[in-house]
Amino acid sequence: MIVTRNRTEPYAVEFSDGKHIGLADAITADGGREAGFKPFALLEASLASCTAMTIRMYADRHGWALPGLEVRVKYDQSRPDAPVLRYDVDFGVADLAPDIRERLMHVATACPVHKALSKPMTIEHSELVV
Repeated sequence: MIVTRNRTEPYAVEFSDGKHIGLADAITADGGREAGFKPFALLEASLASCTAMTIRMYADRHGWALPGLEVRVKYDQSRPDAPVLRYDVDFGVADLAPDIRERLMHVATACPVHKALSKPMTIEHSELVV
């Protein structure tokens, strides 16, 4: 679970999972100070980091070194009725065999965040009264 707390700066929000702390903020055009990640950047980071971890775990189990592995994710809102999370994978290895590349790209879709974001989702809310 992630818990947020407002900071004194306008729109800056600290978030924590109880062990780690991060900072999110709005862009200056919206009154923020850009002191932390934009909320959509956190969504992109979630998919990118999970995809990279999933690929790396699979590659490690098979003894395939991927020292330059990079995953880039962009939330494309150009069509508001159908936004898309686009990602590119750079294995960082020029001589990786085509069949291994294909397997690793398939493994990328097994990332738990990818699976969760690919399903229909409902967002529920409640108010906590103190």
